[in-house]
Amino acid sequence: MFIVLGDDGFMLDSPKKYQKHKIPFYEMNKGNRGFLLNRFDEKNLINKINKADIAELHPLKMYTKNKIGKIKTAIAINEVSIFRETRQAAKLKVKIENKIRMKEIICDSTLVATPAGSTAYNLSARGPVLDLESNFLALTPISPFKPRGWRSASISNNVKVSIKF
Repeated sequence: MFIVLGDDGFMLDSPKKYQKHKIPFYEMNKGNRGFLLNRFDEKNLINKINKADIAELHPLKMYTKNKIGKIKTAIAINEVSIFRETRQAAKLKVKIENKIRMKEIICDSTLVATPAGSTAYNLSARGPVLDLESNFLALTPISPFKPRGWRSASISNNVKVSIKF
């Protein structure tokens, strides 16, 4: 077992870095926020570990394709986001399971957050905080211009989401 001392950001990086070991993590807050962490207290640590509730994290698998067709893959414990690269707002199309769900969203960027990542960037973008044991992802626009007032959507965590410029 890895015992991780830090904040939420450190906790989200640790499984990515050490996932090849396939062993559990017990994480305690030694940082600023620690929404996702156990309170730091080293007394009776083994007993606390044995009594701890298990929260299984399911990372996102991201596939991207650039203009010349090169594909890149990555794993994300917290969120995947797509950002505009120019001063102009991004004009995006969102498909879920190959069905167009948003024909056009104009915004600075859009992110897909896991429950573990929902308390970070997603929350600051006014997206929902998801229970760690929920089977949902948050699809949240960053500074949306169109459609006005759209904040976020909760979607199943076992669907394929495509976001295209």
